[in-house]
Amino acid sequence: MDSSRKEVIINEIIYWKNHKMLPDHYCDYLLALYSEGELNNEISDVNKRKHGGKFGIFLFILCLIVSVSLFVIYFTELAFILQTMILTSFVVFY
Repeated sequence: MDSSRKEVIINEIIYWKNHKMLPDHYCDYLLALYSEGELNNEISDVNKRKHGGKFGIFLFILCLIVSVSLFVIYFTELAFILQTMILTSFVVFY
């Protein structure tokens, strides 16, 4: 197959994967098939970095909510109902 044609197909499969048009494992299979295994390492590195950022944000928000919750429970003299409403809003919004 012509190299320019392969490049177009590979770029299209990457577009499908980034926009969730096909499941990731299908796109990985197609990329391995058309790139003959050359792009697998590069794509897996990009995926690890992308998912690592989401986990970091999730962890930061979780720590923030836990610390504010502990502050509301232990260090304020709010009414019990008000404390419960604040903590419930954290759970609902998260």
